[in-house]
Amino acid sequence: MPAPRKKKVAEPATNDSLAENIQENVAALEVEVEVETALDTIYTAAEGAKTTMNDQVAAVQEQEQEQEQEQVQVTAVQEHVTEQVAAVKEQVAAVKEQVTEPVAAVKEQVAEQVADAKNAIIEMATKSLAETVMSALKPGGKDLKIVISKSASNMISAIASSSPAVLDDIKKSLLEVIKDNKIDSSDIPHLISIIQSLYEIVCNLKEFHLDSQSRASICAEVLKFISHYLILDDQLSVDKLDQMTFLNQIDTLIDSCAGLLSFSSAIKVDHNCLFPFFCK
Repeated sequence: MPAPRKKKVAEPATNDSLAENIQENVAALEVEVEVETALDTIYTAAEGAKTTMNDQVAAVQEQEQEQEQEQVQVTAVQEHVTEQVAAVKEQVAAVKEQVTEPVAAVKEQVAEQVADAKNAIIEMATKSLAETVMSALKPGGKDLKIVISKSASNMISAIASSSPAVLDDIKKSLLEVIKDNKIDSSDIPHLISIIQSLYEIVCNLKEFHLDSQSRASICAEVLKFISHYLILDDQLSVDKLDQMTFLNQIDTLIDSCAGLLSFSSAIKVDHNCLFPFFCK
């Protein structure tokens, strides 16, 4: 057998090598500490970034949830409004349907009334005053609440038969009287002319045997009737509020003018007296 080898005995380290080893170990430890510190810093920063990111994600998610809730609310409001609008439209349609027929009926009725009024105006315009007055005098004619005696009614019928144009002339003259909606002294000549024409016609009517005073009186009544008829029948325009005052004024003026016709017959003249007004 070969002889066993002798083991080398480690030589004891010197002080210098030991110091170097210690410095190397310290340096290694410092590097390790620095690495661990850096790792801790990096880990801490990563954890902070993660936390910040998580917070931001949570905030975004919360904001998205709020937006979703708002959208849900908006959608609900839109649906509610849509339903209300639909309900209102249905109500409006129902009201229109209910109103359409009555409105159409009213329009038709108004159109008929307008047509009747136009026809009445046209008919009135084409008729002479003699025709319209005779229609008013007939039983069942338009009742304008005008009082007239039988004699005056017969006189109007006789004038309408014999001289109908005279009544139209009377209407024209009365139009001149009332065109300013008042009665004054400037209207007296028109009324005197009207009564004079009536008086001459009455004198020529042989079927009426009247003295001068009766002729003047019946002429006044005829003219009053025609004036009242034309104004109350709206053939001559006078404001409704002033009609009665106007008619009273024209009646008074007609009486005054008619009195002039009978004035001469009331005076007894002595032909032997040079000054009749002083003779007795």
